[in-house]
Amino acid sequence: MHADAKIEQASLPSASQLTSSHGRADFADAFSIDLPNAASQDAECIARHIFDHQPEWIATLLKLRDWFVRPFGLKRAADLWVAGGDKVNIFRVFGRYPNEIVLGEDDMHLNFRLSVLVQPPSGDLACPTG
Repeated sequence: MHADAKIEQASLPSASQLTSSHGRADFADAFSIDLPNAASQDAECIARHIFDHQPEWIATLLKLRDWFVRPFGLKRAADLWVAGGDKVNIFRVFGRYPNEIVLGEDDMHLNFRLSVLVQPPSGDLACPTG
């Protein structure tokens, strides 16, 4: 990420595959950032970079979350790691599209989706959830 990177809240991009499920979501949001000119335009490559290079404080919060949800039988990060299949980090791949990858997980309390969407020609990166 470049030093002047500014992450902004955005509306759900109409080009996103999550748009079709937006009306059924209990909660949805989106954030965007201008990618540097030299940045990859490959959504999956960017998603792997985001989730494989997280700050330590995120790992700490995830461990805390896992500790809290264990008594309720919800999936923990360790459960997601050992589950097989097509994944980016702990998230299952639900779809690959030109300029977008849809990741997520289903559990007893929610079905979560996250999209990493590169929006050409501007080079904006959008990450909507739903």
